[in-house]
Amino acid sequence: MDLIASLRSLGALALVLGLLAAGAWGVRRYAPGGLRLALPGGAGAAGERRLHLVERLALDQRRALLLVRHDAREHLILLSGDQAVRLDAGGAAEGRGVSAALVEEAVHA
Repeated sequence: MDLIASLRSLGALALVLGLLAAGAWGVRRYAPGGLRLALPGGAGAAGERRLHLVERLALDQRRALLLVRHDAREHLILLSGDQAVRLDAGGAAEGRGVSAALVEEAVHA
């Protein structure tokens, strides 16, 4: 009786693992593009990405600086609440009144 119960348990485990493997294969093969990006080996594999987050620096709870690489160019972006401002290499800000002095003050605070 013990041998039969053990074989039945092992058979059930093999069946469940086989179903899981078949489901994972089906998702990788037939998933829409958005889901395929999150899976390894999908359409958006790391070798094909053009946008990279190089570094993130939290200034305080509401503001952060991001260094983002797009192809061969890098951009410094200041995130503040619901606003994102791209800062150029010279430190001048583009956008609604955010100055480079504000960024420097926040970094050193």
